[in-house]
Amino acid sequence: MAFSDLRDFLAQLEQEGELLKINEEVDPRYEASAVLKSVGQAGGPAVYFNQLKGARMPLVGNLFGNVKRLALALECPPDEVNKIYLERREKPIPPRQVPDSPCQEVIYRESEVDLLSLLPVLTYHEKDAGPYITQGLVIVRDPHSEAQSLGIHRIQVKGPQQVCIQLVSHTSTVYRERAEALGEGAEIAIVIGVEPSIMLASMSCTPFSDKLAVAGALRGSPVEVCRGLVSRVSLPAKVEIVLEGRFIPGVLEEEGPFGESTGYYITSQSPVAKIELVSMRRNAIYAVSEPWTREDEILTSWSWSGDLLNALRKDFPEARALKLSSMMANCVVSLTKSSPGEARRLIYRLLTMNPYLKYVTVVDDDIDIENRMQVDWALTTRMLPDRGIVILQDVDGSPIDPGVKLSPQLLTNKVGFDATRPWGHDEEFAKIDVPRQAGQRATSLLDGCGWKP
Repeated sequence: MAFSDLRDFLAQLEQEGELLKINEEVDPRYEASAVLKSVGQAGGPAVYFNQLKGARMPLVGNLFGNVKRLALALECPPDEVNKIYLERREKPIPPRQVPDSPCQEVIYRESEVDLLSLLPVLTYHEKDAGPYITQGLVIVRDPHSEAQSLGIHRIQVKGPQQVCIQLVSHTSTVYRERAEALGEGAEIAIVIGVEPSIMLASMSCTPFSDKLAVAGALRGSPVEVCRGLVSRVSLPAKVEIVLEGRFIPGVLEEEGPFGESTGYYITSQSPVAKIELVSMRRNAIYAVSEPWTREDEILTSWSWSGDLLNALRKDFPEARALKLSSMMANCVVSLTKSSPGEARRLIYRLLTMNPYLKYVTVVDDDIDIENRMQVDWALTTRMLPDRGIVILQDVDGSPIDPGVKLSPQLLTNKVGFDATRPWGHDEEFAKIDVPRQAGQRATSLLDGCGWKP
């Protein structure tokens, strides 16, 4: 049964022993971030802060800091997360309009809107430019239709009603620019504290799609939505907090520095929005994502790996599996080669199809790409350095890669490694192994002793 809201999911996490509650007062300036960084980098539980200094509400973070919680969110076994996601995503379920809107139980309008007074917005790192909303899902409405985007973006709070949003989504940028061409500011909403399927759908690589319908597919039932109070944006009705407003046409400001998921401080020129109304549930819960933790890694690798593999198989049907790491910069692919040079062609394709990818390693289908020892073994024994390294220069790079910022055109260099067996030499590069029957017997014996790898 799908989780109805964030509170429902938190109750499940507590039941599973996956929620750590901190009752002592914690400062939202650096201290909460330090706790989340420590727990998140260790792969620990979700963290619920009951008392934040000067705050009106509790805060929760590290919601998806391990694969078990991701599997709980999708209600499937951990080893089927990617498979279930791809299967369900293909059957979108449109959202359903409802009259009951818990997210609008408490309303602050105009002069009552003071973001830092209403919300426990954290300051994360010692060189950050200021407080940041890090789990605000930004909805941008297309002025030409009722379509809207949904994506998670970093948001710097610059004043009581002013925010600066690093809008890296192509869909959201197109909608904002369409509104500006009409002399308008695009209508937006920022929703905080969503149920897990909406969070996961927001990170899916499905441009110009209805991501609330994707969320419906992931949860197996329609997401309930309501209309905004000062906008025409369609809002998930059971989110904890909603900020409604619009972009200020033609206004970009320096946003940052902010300690990003790459582990470095990044500054951008980003669009500015004015928040006109804040609504929330009674006893609202504020949710955050801590940069540069395992949660970052899990969410990005999960949401993009399947999408990239599906796209890659259109040109390379023999691609078997794909794994992302290091904030999508590093990619390993297993391939059943059908011709010489195929691995190099695959490298070129991947490095040019996604700006975030910086390193690609291709291995044979006898390599378990989840096993770092096997991948390293293929690199050190099967790759021929004089012909197995591919370097691409001056190609589009990731906006959160500090090296990209050295180029005014945001270009970078990328590298690929062909760690597959040299063509025609399979026998010389055959991997040692025990007979299958002996391996099955060993598994049975170890199972009987209660040991599993």
